[in-house]
Amino acid sequence: MRRALFLVLIVSLSAPAVSTQQPLAGFDAYVSNAMKDWRTPGLAIAVVKDGQVAFAHGYGVRELGKPAAVDTRTLFAIGSTTKAMTAALVGMLVDEKKVAWDAPVIEYLPWFRLKDAAVTRELSVRDLLTHRGGLGNADYLWYGQRHSTDEILRRVRLIDPAYPVRSGFIYQNIMYAAAGALIEAASGKPWAEWCGRASFSRSACATPSPPERRLPRSRTSHRPTRLSTVRCA
Repeated sequence: MRRALFLVLIVSLSAPAVSTQQPLAGFDAYVSNAMKDWRTPGLAIAVVKDGQVAFAHGYGVRELGKPAAVDTRTLFAIGSTTKAMTAALVGMLVDEKKVAWDAPVIEYLPWFRLKDAAVTRELSVRDLLTHRGGLGNADYLWYGQRHSTDEILRRVRLIDPAYPVRSGFIYQNIMYAAAGALIEAASGKPWAEWCGRASFSRSACATPSPPERRLPRSRTSHRPTRLSTVRCA
């Protein structure tokens, strides 16, 4: 009997301890502290594992000074994340033989012009996506403005080049707007519609947001910049 008890005790002491602590214990406090450090009014976090949503939660408020809380259905502007989507859509069109990486942009957008006629003829689809098209920062054409995307792109012809094409790098929003227009021209579908179907149809995002003008105000995190004017920024 004593030997049996001794063996049970040895087995008990040698067995690995099973933690009863929750995997996300203390996570809410961590997020709250991070929000204070970064002075963030509100945010939402989702964790997807093996194709399933393992965690989703909203923190804080949608707009500073107002009580409406962020939840898992609050819509946030995703900014330049759409650049990756735009590049992926161009890649899909390349696979379908509707676009070629090194073809001139004007092959798909005959009306598109830069100030330098030679660069207009030389600028390729690849150049639009690699920030090397010679255009400087031209965000003043769209930020805070209400011009249509087509009008913004037509005004590019008035801007002096910042460097010779492919000899430098300046981060671009305008050229990605041109890539979005190219996608529409080559595919025959609106960028937002095709992006929603191609990028979100198999993702964990059940409701990709429509253009800003159709967003329900009660679900947005703040008054959004008119991102619809630059569909691919």
